Amino acid sequence: LVADRLRQGFTEEELIAVIDLKASQWLGGEFAKYLRPATLFNKTKFEQYVGEIGAKNSIEIRAAAAKAAEDKRKAEEKPITDEKPFKGIAQMILDGDVKESEFTRQYMQNQRRLDRAKASHEGS
Repeated sequence: LVADRLRQGFTEEELIAVIDLKASQWLGGEFAKYLRPATLFNKTKFEQYVGEIGAKNSIEIRAAAAKAAEDKRKAEEKPITDEKPFKGIAQMILDGDVKESEFTRQYMQNQRRLDRAKASHEGS
């Protein structure tokens, strides 16, 4: 499903924005059980979720993508010693390095890795 959305022309940033949007809306509630690739990346629903993000948020998405790229660059400058560096989830899926069902888990792990790298950088 994720690879289909990428082939359809959606960006990795849009995939992440949809995860962030739905996680903020659904976590801790009755819809939390639907935070899975089959729901998030279903063709019809995904287009609807991207629509919810809206044109006004496209600037925020671009800014978030730029910030993520900067964070990744900084993380690569100061490697995390206990884990391997990572490439973009979208590329991992297209390369077959990760199953689509692992997308959300991989995304959350990468976010935690970035948070740890930021915290250790701020602490040093």
